[in-house]
Amino acid sequence: FRRDYLEKYGISLYEGEAPNKIDFDNEDESVIYDIITRIAQSENKRRIERSQRGKIQKLKEAVASNKSVYMGGTATYGYMNENKQWKVNKEEEKWVKWMFNAYEKGQSLKDIKNHLDKEGVKTRRTSSGLWNMTTIFKMLNNKTYTGIHTVYIKKIERQFSFKVGKIITVSQFNSVQRKLERNNLMKDR
Repeated sequence: FRRDYLEKYGISLYEGEAPNKIDFDNEDESVIYDIITRIAQSENKRRIERSQRGKIQKLKEAVASNKSVYMGGTATYGYMNENKQWKVNKEEEKWVKWMFNAYEKGQSLKDIKNHLDKEGVKTRRTSSGLWNMTTIFKMLNNKTYTGIHTVYIKKIERQFSFKVGKIITVSQFNSVQRKLERNNLMKDR
């Protein structure tokens, strides 16, 4: 970073609450900066590893006790975090069911999007408040709605599955997957 950006473009770096300019031309100051940076990187790495171990332990306990465990972030649409457990959000649940039913009956992703927008159904993330067809597509592909949520931990190449509230049936999910696959094949032609 220092060589490729700061030195290359003649940029000064200021650090701290009362910003102090780092003088990389001063050998002592440069070495001290490198040591402090390396220590901070090492601490961050250890903190990430501890967090990963904690998540893995929570997931193991959830699977063993047959309970759901909410791991943070934005909850999947249709669910909410209640006391660090997955709970069905009753208001959103009806819209998730409606989306699966509508798609199963032949409505397109665009039809579903337009209906949700027209009805003023709130989204989770868009600032415009309008639904995104990619989001709807991902929701229709999300097996969590069948009552089993899966978390994959890449570092240990292991997946953990546990029960959550069921919003749709497995047979409806499979039916929608077949329709999505057929519709994607039709697009490719």
